[in-house]
Amino acid sequence: WTIPDCRKPKYRSFFALTMLASMIWLGALVICMVELAQTVGCLLHISQATMGLTVCAAGTSCPDCLMSIIVAREGKGAMAISNVFGSNVFDILFALGLPWFIFFLLNPGSVIKVDASDIIESATVLVLCFVLYLGCVFCSRGVLKRWAGMVFLATYAGYVVYCFE
Repeated sequence: WTIPDCRKPKYRSFFALTMLASMIWLGALVICMVELAQTVGCLLHISQATMGLTVCAAGTSCPDCLMSIIVAREGKGAMAISNVFGSNVFDILFALGLPWFIFFLLNPGSVIKVDASDIIESATVLVLCFVLYLGCVFCSRGVLKRWAGMVFLATYAGYVVYCFE
């Protein structure tokens, strides 16, 4: 109702408005999700870092997951995998870079303090996930099989348990 369906011939020329409206809705829903995660985390005495590493990360990655499932079912496995890695590169370089850039434009001379121990731990987990992926690809000779999916899911479950300890 609030987003023109540009797949329909009469709305084809509204593709830019469709994209803009989608981004506005996505932004609004992400703000709601983050606020809710912070509130629930506070009520349950779960740190913001843990909520970000698990609940918020899962929530923002659901569209990527669905896209990877769709293209993998179409036989485009390389696109599904590239989507995952591309999303991480985008998140690290753009989704962190743009807000910091805007913050410093609006607040010249300010400083953002970041706890380095959290970054080192998160970066280590990211590198280990990549090594696990490469190991699965190598062991299966370039064809990811069901067992690899089970290994990834079990590893993620272990990661979530570790985060909530």
